[in-house]
Amino acid sequence: MIMHPEFNDEESKTAAYEEVVRVAREKIAIAIVTVNSATTSQDSLIGDDLGGYWWGKIAADGGCDCILITASGPNMQSYQLTVAYEVTPNDVRFDSHARIEVGRVNFLRGWAEENPTPAS
Repeated sequence: MIMHPEFNDEESKTAAYEEVVRVAREKIAIAIVTVNSATTSQDSLIGDDLGGYWWGKIAADGGCDCILITASGPNMQSYQLTVAYEVTPNDVRFDSHARIEVGRVNFLRGWAEENPTPAS
């Protein structure tokens, strides 16, 4: 199933992804895979340490645009792939280094266990 959550601020983002999680649970999904345009920094975007974070902080601190792909599920480790890019007048330039992180995807709260136990 494909969903297209739309949001313009932290509150609508939370509501949109709560709906994604609700539908995934209703459909007994084994995973949620997301593809987003986002802003990244050198700091981790995955995990529990969001102290001092506020909507737009990364962009305000000089972050760069990125494609953010996540995969998570109740019986799997969560993964996040981040690839920075820059739009120029003539093309789009992707960073040659992708960042892969493992851990809970914060915007999918309540979806996947932090330390899943795969089904036998």
